Amino acid sequence: MNLLYLLGNLLLLGGLVFVLWRSAKPNFLKIFFWPAIILKVGAGLLVGWLYQHYLSGGDTFVYQQQAEILNAYALQEPKNYLHFIFTGEYPSEYLYNAMRFRGYSNSFFIVLLLHFFNFITHNSYYLNSLYFSLFSFWGCWQLTKALTQLFPDTKVAAAFAFLFFPTVVFWTSGVLKESILVGSCALLLAATLRLLYQVNTTFASLLMLVVGAYFCFKIRFYFAVAYFPLLASFALLQHFGRKMHFSESKKLVFYGVALLVLGIMASFLHEAVTPEYFFKEMIKSYEMTRAMTTREAYIHLPDLQPTYQSLIYYAPKAISSVLFRPFIGEINTPAYFLAGLENLLVLIITLSALFTFRRSLPTLPSTLVLSLLIYSLVVAALIGYSTANLGSVSRYKVAFMPFLLYVLLQTGLNQKIMNWLGKRFIHCFISDSV
Repeated sequence: MNLLYLLGNLLLLGGLVFVLWRSAKPNFLKIFFWPAIILKVGAGLLVGWLYQHYLSGGDTFVYQQQAEILNAYALQEPKNYLHFIFTGEYPSEYLYNAMRFRGYSNSFFIVLLLHFFNFITHNSYYLNSLYFSLFSFWGCWQLTKALTQLFPDTKVAAAFAFLFFPTVVFWTSGVLKESILVGSCALLLAATLRLLYQVNTTFASLLMLVVGAYFCFKIRFYFAVAYFPLLASFALLQHFGRKMHFSESKKLVFYGVALLVLGIMASFLHEAVTPEYFFKEMIKSYEMTRAMTTREAYIHLPDLQPTYQSLIYYAPKAISSVLFRPFIGEINTPAYFLAGLENLLVLIITLSALFTFRRSLPTLPSTLVLSLLIYSLVVAALIGYSTANLGSVSRYKVAFMPFLLYVLLQTGLNQKIMNWLGKRFIHCFISDSV
């Protein structure tokens, strides 16, 4: 790689990191910034190294190879390349045949993103990985900052869930779809909170809202179909509820109505959202991953059918499997053992929240709690219905895991533990009040 490209990109990345560091307010966040950014960047590089040396490259290197083909085409046929970029029409049979992901909108979107970065990084996979990791960190950092400022009692839960939970850090780093997905979902929620609670609407918040919504939809439109109505319902109820002084019970009624209406509207965002087509594709994906799974541990949904009755029947098993499996010892490999340990922690956190929530209710607005919980359960079900392989599930579930953890960790006994950690450890590093 050209040394000039390396130095230029490192300076650019360093500048972006410095801007994020300068935004670390209140002081509580400064404690976590450098450990969090180092973990994120290191995880992105580690993901690439593991895929390159132990996992036969995987999709992440195929994306890079496809992006390099597009970059070479841009240099050889600039006019045809620009026609392709602006119209989406393939100007040559060569390009049509070369683009392997042309029929997969989200994979091809990653290829397009990578090829734009390739112009800056001179086709360096690992520099591209740093940019992807930094985008993911930016979204999670903005959300952690917004939650810390607006709901300070939940600051430790936010930092742990979005910046330090091991699976979330690892699988949302590097050249992976999940890096863009989780970064954009976090960015969208952060922008929504700022626009709701800040007196003056800023251009930065509007930009975050647009970028977060666009990337979220392009990467996982079927998750976006669940996420957008939930977030919009929360925002509408908070905005009008404050002006009209709705009681909590009225808020919940109007929240349900808004969710129903917006959910129906969201179903028209993409042609693949029609229930018949979507259910069939989901079951097809499950059967394909089940056939490719050689290990004994998998999500077993016998006779799963593309009907409402069948999906409702298997929902508890699909959701619980995605949340808590693999168990410790279910698959005897070091990676699955570590996943089992983490899943055991998630199980303990969940049970603690369920059985002790009356002692300390969430300090968040009830409609936000409902939105994040519903989103997490819906996405967990979709993952369970469409993916039998537990290894893939461990990666895919990061789409909702930080949001679910955040809600659970500021409920009941978990909230008391988080508050204790905040008082005992945070004040060891800073002298002024957080």
